[in-house]
Amino acid sequence: MRAAFAAAGLLALATSAVAAQQRFYAAEDRILVGDGGTVRAIAAGPFNVYAAADFGILVFEIARSKWKLPLPLPAGMIATRPSALAVEPTGGTLWLGAESGDVYTTTPGFDRWDRVPAGFRGRVDAIVTGAASGSGAVYILAGGEWLRIEGGSLFAERVPVNALPAAAAERARRSPDDPRFGAARGTLGLDARNRRWQLTDVVAGREPGEFWVATDGGGIVRDDNRSSRTDWFRYGLAGTGAATVALLDGAIWIGGDGRDARSGVAFTNPDLGTWDQQFRDDGAPGGFVAEIVRFGNAIWFAADDGLFRLAARPEPGTRGRWSRFTNADGLGSNRVRSLRPAGGLLWVGTDGGLTSFDTAGAALRQPLFPGRRVSRTAARHDTLFIAADDGLFTFVTAGGRSGATEATPRPYGRSPALRGRVTDVVSDDAHTFVIVDGSLLDADGTGAPIRDVAIDRIRPLFRLALHGGQLWVAGAHGIARRDPATRAWQAFTVPEDVPASPVVDVLVDGDHVWAATPAGAIRLRWR
Repeated sequence: MRAAFAAAGLLALATSAVAAQQRFYAAEDRILVGDGGTVRAIAAGPFNVYAAADFGILVFEIARSKWKLPLPLPAGMIATRPSALAVEPTGGTLWLGAESGDVYTTTPGFDRWDRVPAGFRGRVDAIVTGAASGSGAVYILAGGEWLRIEGGSLFAERVPVNALPAAAAERARRSPDDPRFGAARGTLGLDARNRRWQLTDVVAGREPGEFWVATDGGGIVRDDNRSSRTDWFRYGLAGTGAATVALLDGAIWIGGDGRDARSGVAFTNPDLGTWDQQFRDDGAPGGFVAEIVRFGNAIWFAADDGLFRLAARPEPGTRGRWSRFTNADGLGSNRVRSLRPAGGLLWVGTDGGLTSFDTAGAALRQPLFPGRRVSRTAARHDTLFIAADDGLFTFVTAGGRSGATEATPRPYGRSPALRGRVTDVVSDDAHTFVIVDGSLLDADGTGAPIRDVAIDRIRPLFRLALHGGQLWVAGAHGIARRDPATRAWQAFTVPEDVPASPVVDVLVDGDHVWAATPAGAIRLRWR
């Protein structure tokens, strides 16, 4: 998985170049969630604050202190990053500048960006809207020079510095002309966990003495220098990429892929309105997170750097109570690939075998399959299915200190195809599906590979999910779904539906499906 994931990084770059071929979705039907901590520019309107991240425009509702669904970036910005942002306070029109020198406008709710045809040379560093300039004209700082666009015009004219409105000069400094803000600026980058983040942009809020601050890693900050209060709000993932998605106790949990220094895990409520992140230096996993499950009263994480337990869901902005378990605690290997509660125990698959743990984190027996990789596990009642490099095995669990009623796992099924390398397994009362040697099989059927054009379009295959009888498959080039009634397949592919490859995990949540990719976690409305 890791090798395929790393190699597909080149594929992600290739697919990004054709992202303009994406199918049209309403903004709320395809949501990409990435690292919302790095904010390139910020703008404040009377009701919402807008923050430009590398994957979209984040929208924060001031009155409710909650995030709205983000706006996707223009298709033309795939190869560049946001660098400036402004909002018209009356109509709500957003102006977005890019490092490439392009400028776009949109009105939230219309699901379309329009490129401003006036030519700009170089990175856009500041935009001042007509209302802020006081003249009705929009002023844009690009390539080190100021240009002005009069209302209704398609052309930009150069403006000497001595002819700029005061708002333009202040916006170019990215710091308000306010002595109290200036005095507090040195402490604004320190969050509640004593992490210091660089400030990237500042705008005045709607109330006197209120400022909104963008940071490089910490999200956005609301500073009220009248009350000396600062509030931090961070959207999205702990790092750039997503490795797994889980739905636990009504919350969406997303594990990072370990590529960034700020990797970790994030969780959010179903409407994506509130977010919190737990980072490597909080005690969270820093490596590729392969699976997240609830066992006992805790949340458990399988990761490249060990087995992790989070005692309880932490309050936003606080460090959780983390524990880490390694081979010194009974694991067969520190690289943990799978977790499955069964028979009152947690079964942990690693690169060095399968170990059972109780709720306190005590290993109850020596690893099964010692020295062998266990890629995934699944449970059907008291039967544990084990996906190993040399086939599919089963094990009858019963809990207790022994952890099982059978001494050793047994090969499952009669088909010789089930003796190959099995990388994933899912099971319900009707079927057990596996990925073996790159092919999809029904282990309770004939053992012949399941074939369809939709499957071929997303190969190689990585992950399986069962939901309400529907089989979902994640692969390098997208995800595919099989209808349980008609057995017809439907594919959601890169780049038409999913913006980046490979897709390394899939989760169904009602009418939506989540896909974990190197560009983040994407939520699609599938029906």
